[in-house]
Amino acid sequence: MTRNGGISDGNGHTKIVAGLRERLWYEQNGHCRICEIIVRMSEIQLDHDHETYWPRDDLCRSCNVTVGRVENGERTSDERVYAYLNFHHELYLSVVGRFVGS
Repeated sequence: MTRNGGISDGNGHTKIVAGLRERLWYEQNGHCRICEIIVRMSEIQLDHDHETYWPRDDLCRSCNVTVGRVENGERTSDERVYAYLNFHHELYLSVVGRFVGS
């Protein structure tokens, strides 16, 4: 992640990601996708898959940290995190499957 909240791919594409983060913030009405608290745009974090860099949703810092820990093998009692990750895993597979299967 860059200091401005964008994900850097090393090729200077952080502006695209920063624009996506802002767009998702508006689409989510300023709410974290998992816990639904209201988060200021300056504090929202764009969650992404660390293996594929596939962007997911805007999250509050707490939920983003929890998602990262769960992806690294830790457990959480918050079932919303698992539902969120399962939803995005299935979405990713359906989108990628369209390209791989064609």
